[in-house]
Amino acid sequence: MIAMVRYVCCGNGTIKHRLRGDILSKSNSTHGNAMHNRFETLTAIIQGCISGVDTSVYKMGCRRNFVDAILCLCNDHDHCNNRVDEASLSQMQQIQLPNIQCRNYAEAPYITTYSKENLCTANYCFYAETEVANFIGEREVLTMANCGQLPQYVFDLTISSIWPGPALHTGGCYLLQIQGENLNLGCICAEDSCNAVAPYPVQKGTVKCHLAYGASDEKAVENETCNGDYCLLQKTDHPTFGVQYLKGCLSVNDTMAPSKITVGHRNILGLDHWLCNDDLCNADLKTVTTSIKNPPSTPLQAFTSSSKNSLCLQSERIASIIFVILILRIVIVAE
Repeated sequence: MIAMVRYVCCGNGTIKHRLRGDILSKSNSTHGNAMHNRFETLTAIIQGCISGVDTSVYKMGCRRNFVDAILCLCNDHDHCNNRVDEASLSQMQQIQLPNIQCRNYAEAPYITTYSKENLCTANYCFYAETEVANFIGEREVLTMANCGQLPQYVFDLTISSIWPGPALHTGGCYLLQIQGENLNLGCICAEDSCNAVAPYPVQKGTVKCHLAYGASDEKAVENETCNGDYCLLQKTDHPTFGVQYLKGCLSVNDTMAPSKITVGHRNILGLDHWLCNDDLCNADLKTVTTSIKNPPSTPLQAFTSSSKNSLCLQSERIASIIFVILILRIVIVAE
């Protein structure tokens, strides 16, 4: 599956630019406001592939979210995500996203309490709980309900790096443990005020998993382990910090989601995830891939990505791959 995303946000005046890849092109117009601030609208285009997800639940075509970002998905021919101009995008199928009211609040022992009745407007609602130990060892919970911390990446296919995401489905809550006893619960829903509380309760699973956070060695593990429905191994190739690995547990309640989380490998615009569900199967890449090929008895169907599927940016077309075009327009304010 190939995707393209576009994000647009303008102020009182604009200097419009077009970014193609990471190259900034020309300025089209300039205006100032009463404060003599300058607003620059930059258009960034991200092109790539998504594999290992259930393609049956995502319509091919373009969708524009509430902050005017555009995500286009296609899988009909090789390099179908080279359409980045307005005319070409308008010819693709246009998909309507929901328009809903979400609760918008945050609460924790160390911040001022705001009304849980506050609302924001978005395409999807988010609920998150982060449980950590404070400096004296007491457990503290930060609760946030909002319209998405990075709204330019919020679509029916989530691509945000902030939990919950990426490529998690609306209609579910996802409990992640990757750093000691710290817990991160993330929920996505699509009904008015559905994020007032955690909409789908999650219970920890029973599969034992390794923990590791920000490791440069794929075999690195912590002394502690965790329990979940799935063991997670994540590989990130960061331009500054190099290759890093995360290991931990994922517990899920996706009974209302259009598609269910399964064991297997997926790649979301270069971010690799492996999920397996037998004990300590996330020790390293060899162990996790062996577990995925020979999973324990389970009613869930596994999604796997072969080495052939990884060629999605080359000339070969694989039906299970979605090609992605992501267009982001970002505002810079300068005096």
